[in-house]
Amino acid sequence: MFKKKLILTISITAGIAAVLGAAIIFLSSDITQKTKEISSLQSNINFRIQASDLLVSLRQDYSNAQQYIPILDTILPTRDQLVSFPRDIANEAKEFGINLNASLGEETPKTQSQLGNIAFTVTGQGGFNNFIDFLKKTETGRYSMRLDTLDFTRQGEEFRTLLKGKVFSF
Repeated sequence: MFKKKLILTISITAGIAAVLGAAIIFLSSDITQKTKEISSLQSNINFRIQASDLLVSLRQDYSNAQQYIPILDTILPTRDQLVSFPRDIANEAKEFGINLNASLGEETPKTQSQLGNIAFTVTGQGGFNNFIDFLKKTETGRYSMRLDTLDFTRQGEEFRTLLKGKVFSF
């Protein structure tokens, strides 16, 4: 009888231990899964907090930049305003005693990352120092240009020039 009681007690204890062990293993895996979910949610919340902070910063920067937009719009001419480029540059050259002819060429429209531009060719005749003064003036003029070719040829006292480049637009 004592043996039966001992076996019964040991069996009940082992059964309870097995049930508790299974419950602990189940709860442990459930806790691990919940921990991963919480960690994922915390990462998501941190990302959203950073995104909202950046959004607030961008809105503040946008508000500050609004006052400069009209100024930025006047820095470069628009594509339509480049039609008057040949006439304007010829008139500027006359101020320096240079006879100049300008023509526009191929257009490259603006993109998200690059300004629009139109190729141009300029031929002219005048004094060398006059050309130098004229080119210095164009550096600070209304139009933003890039010269790809600059060719001077001497003809007696005067020089002939051939300029090829691009004029940029917004």
